[in-house]
Amino acid sequence: MCTKVISLQECSEARLGQLERVKFFPRMLLTAEDMVAESEYHREKLKRHNRFLHGTGIVCGLDVTPAPAPNPSTAIQVGSGYALSPCGDEIFVGEPVIIDLKNCGPGATTDPCEPSIIRGGNGVGATITVGIKFADCLAKPVRAMPAGCACEDEDCEYSRIRDSFQISCLEDLPTSPKFPSLCDFKEFPGSLSCPTPTEPWVFLAQVTLPSGGKPMHIDMNDRVYVFSTALIQDWLIQCCCGEDHPKPQPEPNPLLKVANVRFLAVSSADRSAPVANAILDLSSAHLNPSQLLTSPLILEANAIEVVFTGAQVNLASVDSGSFKVAAPTGNLLATIVKTNLPPNTVRWVGQGDVDTHLIVFKRATQYRLTLSGTEPGAIASVAGDALDGEDSQFPSGDGVKGGDFILNFRAS
Repeated sequence: MCTKVISLQECSEARLGQLERVKFFPRMLLTAEDMVAESEYHREKLKRHNRFLHGTGIVCGLDVTPAPAPNPSTAIQVGSGYALSPCGDEIFVGEPVIIDLKNCGPGATTDPCEPSIIRGGNGVGATITVGIKFADCLAKPVRAMPAGCACEDEDCEYSRIRDSFQISCLEDLPTSPKFPSLCDFKEFPGSLSCPTPTEPWVFLAQVTLPSGGKPMHIDMNDRVYVFSTALIQDWLIQCCCGEDHPKPQPEPNPLLKVANVRFLAVSSADRSAPVANAILDLSSAHLNPSQLLTSPLILEANAIEVVFTGAQVNLASVDSGSFKVAAPTGNLLATIVKTNLPPNTVRWVGQGDVDTHLIVFKRATQYRLTLSGTEPGAIASVAGDALDGEDSQFPSGDGVKGGDFILNFRAS
């Protein structure tokens, strides 16, 4: 194997003391020691951050279960997961590891470069305390020139340090440094003592090996956890808001709504010609479309222009069946204009009297404008959502796609 275990200090005072970083200057002769010092500064800075701001414990995963067959009955499986050690190191297990505990004993640990192999065990009793700690593994050896001047053979140096871990059988439960609990005092005490780590281990489980026909028993109740900010945030939302107040969800697509209705007088020669001033503008007049609209100005109109908002209207869905004006005797004959108009605008132009053209609506007759939001044949957005057309206000709708926009009006 082209790997080698590094001998590490166990949260010693040297590792927990003051940090130094390299001060670079022009013409400085950089050595390997300078590069290592710069790297160690950032690593130890991160460990200090983890130690004081996050604490120690299991963040996720690292479940201990009996190893699946055909492994021995004394073997366990440590699942993938992530933890923070008392020293501030990140412990990451990328994939499940299977370990046979039959030879485990005090001081026995797995090889960081081969995590499934346990070394140094002399046999154990019925119950084993399993812990995990951070460890380094040297990897990727390369040829290096010798330091001397003689014609010596080239040396081999490791060019990478791999973050790894060791799993061990401990004699006692590891002690984790702890901050005082908020439940221990009713008001802020004014100062808090900093936790000081004494050992690098994170407790995983207590395992009772099978004996006398009894299966393996695994107890993980004494685990210490570090809860991620994402998990705490989710719990806080559930606690404060409850199930009756789910987290707001963004609307997948904006709904198509009616923004305004205008009564116009258009030329018989060009029904799509722009009209500067409407005879009657419901939006500017602050009229409620759910009420009967009564106005003598309607007698002068021969067209109704509708402006949509919220989403882009699918013009192909607007026709004489989805945009219609009805009298007591039936639907009025009209032409639906959809070109040469402002965006999201369609126009209904009544045929009226052939000679005067403007005579479309008769005095004292009640009419009903209907913009269909009912499937099939509904006016829809380009996304395919039916018009949200309930007519109690501008823009129309109740926030749910579907629903006819209806305007009752009378020329008087």
